[in-house]
Amino acid sequence: MWAAFLLSLLLAPWVHSDPITFPPEYRSSAGVLSVNLTVTTTELVTPVQIVTRTYNGAWPGPTLRVKPGDTLEVNLINALEGPPGAVPGVETGDPLMNTFHAPNVTNLHTHGLHVDPETATSDNPFVNVPPGTSYKYTIKIPANHIPGLFWYHPHKHGSAALQTAGGMAGLIVVEEDPTTQLPELAAMQEVLLVIQTIRLENGCATCKPFFNYDYLRGAMGDTIHSPTLTPAFQPVGATTASTYYLVNGQQQPTISVPVGNFTRLRVLNADPAGFMYLAITGCELYVLANDGYYTEFPRLQLNVVIGPGNRKDIAVRCLTAGLFMLTYQTPVAAAGATDPIGSLPQAAAGTVINLAEVLAEYPLSPLAFQVPTISFLPASLRAPQLTGQLPDLRILHSSTRMDSYEMILTGCEVGATLTPALDSSAHCINGRTYNASRTDYWTTIGTVNEWTIIDQEVDINHPFHIHTNPFQLIEASPGFMDTHLLGQYMDTVPSVPGGWIKIRFVPKDFTGTMVYHCHILQHEDKGMMANMEVRHSLFPFIKEKEEVQPVGAKQEVALAETEIPVKEGAKEADEQSEQSASGGVLTMMVNTFLVGFALFSVMVVVVTQRQTVARKWREYMGYQELDPEV
Repeated sequence: MWAAFLLSLLLAPWVHSDPITFPPEYRSSAGVLSVNLTVTTTELVTPVQIVTRTYNGAWPGPTLRVKPGDTLEVNLINALEGPPGAVPGVETGDPLMNTFHAPNVTNLHTHGLHVDPETATSDNPFVNVPPGTSYKYTIKIPANHIPGLFWYHPHKHGSAALQTAGGMAGLIVVEEDPTTQLPELAAMQEVLLVIQTIRLENGCATCKPFFNYDYLRGAMGDTIHSPTLTPAFQPVGATTASTYYLVNGQQQPTISVPVGNFTRLRVLNADPAGFMYLAITGCELYVLANDGYYTEFPRLQLNVVIGPGNRKDIAVRCLTAGLFMLTYQTPVAAAGATDPIGSLPQAAAGTVINLAEVLAEYPLSPLAFQVPTISFLPASLRAPQLTGQLPDLRILHSSTRMDSYEMILTGCEVGATLTPALDSSAHCINGRTYNASRTDYWTTIGTVNEWTIIDQEVDINHPFHIHTNPFQLIEASPGFMDTHLLGQYMDTVPSVPGGWIKIRFVPKDFTGTMVYHCHILQHEDKGMMANMEVRHSLFPFIKEKEEVQPVGAKQEVALAETEIPVKEGAKEADEQSEQSASGGVLTMMVNTFLVGFALFSVMVVVVTQRQTVARKWREYMGYQELDPEV
């Protein structure tokens, strides 16, 4: 033991990086957390001299700690200067909507929180906050909200990638009840990590400009020659492309962990484009949670895949004292390929990058090591599908109401003559780019939704994200990059290039319009996003917006001039409705009291036959019918 203690002392002088620092934390009090987030320009001097947009002048932004049942009040202050830079008409279906634009207009998205998407002051991505204005968000967190790690970032369509890549991101921790938390987890040291990148083109002719921060700025007229629109940046030294990897805004900081005991790393990948394989060679890694949702049991993994927007809770244990390295390895390319995900422009596939030093050390007093201490993990975790907080949708009863939907992810060309030459390509969902006024899919409260996401781009992995409602990964085709995720709940999942994944979810409480999109934010800004509307199940047939048939749906839609096809069972339901209505008319002639009773009976039939009635109404209004596959 003395030898190990002396070794830890000898290692200290060799630690050459600064100890890790953490953003300011704000905690709720008496059920409310009120905080100001000011979007302003900030000059960073390490590791690269750059002036960029930040929250409250820091990279990353402050950490917000709340509890289930709290109200989160955020006063978002846009202190940027100059005109908003928006293209006229971009929010009303103009083709220019899906271009990089409006660099100084912002808003706020609380990524992963299960909160109201419809109220204007809640998690509403359609809000615009121009320069020189502010906006008050009031986000009510449900009392039954699942504790976990979430985050916030801008979601202004057209500038989400630029602002997030520039450093606008911060953590949200929904805290567990300490009286019910598993004791093994409560005893762990907690370390919050936000991984971000600065990608600078620096004249690199062979790099993929689409993902570079300076290219994004140039594509939307956000250049050093327009200081009223955006700050300038001055890359230090390099004349070729440079990518800087930051952890909590630092380059390769030192994380201290106790020897033999587990430390809980809670990690956010805030890079708007890149996947990462994280590893600490010489230490054990156990995944505890994906996107804030506990796994069914701690999973020992040599490396941990974390995509754009993903969070991972990882229990780390180093059994010997020493200096280890938290590394980020770019995904290994498929045979003959050099970049399987299409989002790592400066690092060849398989490159190992040092993110942080991990110093495993004993306490300073050697007396503590008369008997070595070793901590252990619980045999099982409180996965929501096991505790009943969320339904386990892997096996469904034959009578389960379910809507099925095929989503096809493809490349497409849009507006090449309207934007810079390198800004003409886009990626589509079911052959369409985004239209803010269109509802691409709708469902109802309590209905199981099964989505099959088909990625037809064999060289690009599209991390797929749904707002508001988490989903369970049911199945994936060969080539899926992380099979540990099967059966787990999450809010962002990688696709399979050239393959497919299948997810299921149930909207249980919130109605309104919510978006789903690729979380490579450059793709989202260029149109790889769509709208989903969730409605109350009592009136599923009310039509409020322009609605179009999903291209990926499975059954052909009859033309308006032809007879509407009715599924087996739907015709019987319709006949029952007609009989009830006829009975109501006859009864009205005899007794007005029985009229009311008949109308009530009709409503009961509508409710009990909700699924079949809803399908016929969908067909009548031009919707494609969805086949349940149960």
